[in-house]
Amino acid sequence: MFPFIINRFTLQSGLVKSVLEVTNQPRETTDDIVASLRDVLKMNGIDIQYITPIGADNTNTNFGHNHSVFSLIKSEVSNLFKGNCYCHILNSSVKISHHLLLVDIESSLSQLYCHFSSSSKRVAELKEYFEFVQEDYLCLLQHIEIRWLTLYISIARLLKVYDPSSAYFLNMDIEDEAKFLFDIQTKNLELQRYGTSIADLHRIITSLLKKLNDRLEQKYFGQQTRILLNAMPEDVHEKLISSFVKYLGSIIQYIHKYYDEHSLLAESVAIFGITEIDQIKFDQIAKCVAILNLAVDHDKLFEEIISLQNTYKEVNSYRESLFVQIEKYVGGHEIKKQMVNEVFEELDDEELVNKILTQAQNHQDSCHKIRPDQLWTFLIIKITTHCDETTKLISYVYSISCSNAFTEDVFSHMKHLWTNSRNSMLSETVAAELKIRLNFLLNIPSDARWDQKGITVAGGHGRGSATNQLSYPYGLFIDDDDEAMIITDYSNHRIVKWKIGEKSGHIVAGGSGQGDRLYQLSYPTDALVDKNTDSLIICDQGNKRVLQWSLSSGTTLGTILKDDIHCYGLATDYQRYLYISDEIRDEVRRYRIGEKSGILVAGGGFGEGHGLKQLNCPTYLFVDQHQTVYVSDSLNHRVMKWHAGAKEGIIVAGGQNVSNARAELWDPKGVFVDASGIVYIADVYNHRVVRWPQGAKQGTVIVGGNYVGARENQFNELRDLSFDRHGNLYTVDHRNHRIQRFSLK
Repeated sequence: MFPFIINRFTLQSGLVKSVLEVTNQPRETTDDIVASLRDVLKMNGIDIQYITPIGADNTNTNFGHNHSVFSLIKSEVSNLFKGNCYCHILNSSVKISHHLLLVDIESSLSQLYCHFSSSSKRVAELKEYFEFVQEDYLCLLQHIEIRWLTLYISIARLLKVYDPSSAYFLNMDIEDEAKFLFDIQTKNLELQRYGTSIADLHRIITSLLKKLNDRLEQKYFGQQTRILLNAMPEDVHEKLISSFVKYLGSIIQYIHKYYDEHSLLAESVAIFGITEIDQIKFDQIAKCVAILNLAVDHDKLFEEIISLQNTYKEVNSYRESLFVQIEKYVGGHEIKKQMVNEVFEELDDEELVNKILTQAQNHQDSCHKIRPDQLWTFLIIKITTHCDETTKLISYVYSISCSNAFTEDVFSHMKHLWTNSRNSMLSETVAAELKIRLNFLLNIPSDARWDQKGITVAGGHGRGSATNQLSYPYGLFIDDDDEAMIITDYSNHRIVKWKIGEKSGHIVAGGSGQGDRLYQLSYPTDALVDKNTDSLIICDQGNKRVLQWSLSSGTTLGTILKDDIHCYGLATDYQRYLYISDEIRDEVRRYRIGEKSGILVAGGGFGEGHGLKQLNCPTYLFVDQHQTVYVSDSLNHRVMKWHAGAKEGIIVAGGQNVSNARAELWDPKGVFVDASGIVYIADVYNHRVVRWPQGAKQGTVIVGGNYVGARENQFNELRDLSFDRHGNLYTVDHRNHRIQRFSLK
C-alpha cells in the first residue's frame, strides 16, 4: 500500500498534515506512482497546478534527473519545488561517512546485538556480569539501518553498560563518536516535529553545520575521547584523529550537497519561522515572493503585512500572554509525540530519552511554544480586513515540508494494523482507519446544514427489551468501518450493536439482567470500540467499573480494567490512552489500557465547583489529535476545554445562566469537535443540538429546539451525539427510546 500525504495551511489550525489517500501500489515505478497521484488528486478534487512541492525519500525514482516523479510533475507544474527529506539526509550523511572510521562501529554493534539476541544462555551469562559489577541489567539495543540515527541510541546504551559488557568479552574497545551523533540526532528530532516546515530548515541546518564545523576546526571530539586518545601511542593517536576528521568532514560535505540546492529558498522563507513578525521587513517578503515565483498584488500585500504587524504589537501588549491567546483560538501546541515514540519504542532508558527530547525542544521552549504558523493564522483571523495576498503566500510557504516524519508515522500505523488477527482486512478498510487515526477530526463545512426531520435508525418502538427496542439509551459510538452503531442501552443493562439500515440490533455485551457478575452490566452509560483489540470498552456505571469486552463471537464475559470509579464518559486518543470521567470525584483521568492508575487531565483536587480548575458532574468527553480534552461539565451547564498539561480549563460553550437562550446550555451531555474546532453539544433539557464555533459567545441550533416531543423534529432529553464519516448527525433521544439520524444536506 502507498500513502499520499498532504501538507496544507488552514485558518483554523495553521499547518495541518493528513492522509489524503492510501492506494494499492504493487509496482513502485515512476509511471505507476505518478498515475496513482493523478487519480488521488482527481478523487479529492485537487488541481495538479496547486501542488507546491513533491516530498519523498531521496531516491532516483522520486527525484532523479531524467525520468522521476518530480521531473514528470515538474514538466506540468513549472513552479514545483523538491521536498527532500532532511531526516533521511542527516541519517545518510552518517551512514555513508562511516567507512572513513578505523573501526566499523555499525557492524560491531550489529554483531554484538546478534551475539546475545540469538542465545538466551548468553544473556543469562551477561546478567551475571552485571551482578558482578553491581549494576542493574539493561539490554543492548538493536541498531536499525533504515531508521533515523538509531546508531546513536545503540552506542549510548553500549557505553552505559560498557563495564559489564567488556568484562564479558574480556577486552572490548570502542571509541566515543556519539558526541557528534548526538548533535545530528537532536536536529533530526527537531525536523520530525509536527509543526516543522521549510521555514525552519535554514535555522536547523545552518546551526547544525556550525556546530559540526566548530568541532572539525578545533579537532574536538569530546573530553572522554581526548582522554583515551592521549593515553594511546602517538601513531595510533594520529590515525584516529585523521579518521575522525575525514568522517566529520564527509558528513558536512554530504549535508551541503543537498542543502546548498535549497539554501536560497530556505533562507528567504526563514522569516516565516520566527515569532517576532514586527521585525520582518517588506523587502524580505518581496524577495521571498520572487524566489517562490508567486503571483501576488504587492501593494495589497504590503498593506496587509503592515496591518498584521500592528495587530501583533497590539495583542502583545495585552495582559494575557500571546501564547495563551493563540492557545484559546487554535489550541493544541503540544509536540506530536507519536513520531518520537516510534523512534524510541524499544528504548527503556528514560534518562537518555529525556536528554534527547529536551535538546530537541529547546527552540520551541525558547519562543514560549508559539508555533509561527499558528501565530500567522491567529493574526489573520484577528484583523477585520481581508488578507488574501498574505494567506496565499503563507499557505504556499507552510505547504513545503522538509521531512517525511509524518509519512513514516503512517507506515508505522499501517504495519500495526496488519496483525495476525487482522490480516484479512481490505486495503480500503486499512485506508479508512488510517484516516480516522491520523486525520482524526471530521471536516464539516462551515456553512453545513442538516435535514430538520430525523430518521429513526434504531429503536423507536417504545420502551422495551426486544431486539428492535431500546430502554432509555445513553451513549453512542459510530463504527464507520463496520457501518454500525454501538448503543449503550442503559435500562436494559446491555450494549447493542445495530447495523445502519437494519431493523433490529444484537446484544454484544450484557443483556443478562442487572448485576455485578462479569457477564452482567448495571446501568451502563458509555461504550467505545478499541480497534486494536477488537473489543468494547464499557462504562459500567452502576457497578462503578470500566470493562473490556471482546467482540469475538461467543464472548460472554468482560474483564475489569478499572474499578471503584463513578464513570460516566469514555474517550481514547491516537496513542490509545483511555480517558474516563468520574462524576462523583468531578475529574477526568487518563489511563494506559490495562493499567489501574491514571493521570489527572481535568478537574480534581479542588472539589465540586464552577471555577476554571473545577468541574461539577463531568459526563461525556471528546479528545482531539493534540490530546486536548473537551468535557461536558453538566451541572455547571458548560463545556470545558483542557489542553494537555493544563492546570485549568477554558470555557468553550455555555457557563452562563440556565435557559434556552443561544448563549446558554441546560445540562449538556454529548460533545463532538470537528476539524475546525467547532463544538457540537447535546443540550439535554433544551432538547436541541447546538453548534458552537471557537471563540463565539453563543451557539447556533442545528436540529431540535422545538420543545419536548416525539415528532421527527423533536427530542425528549438528549444524551449523546456523534457523526459518521459523511457528516451525518446521530442523536440519542433518551426518553423516546430511539436513535435519530439527521442527514447532511
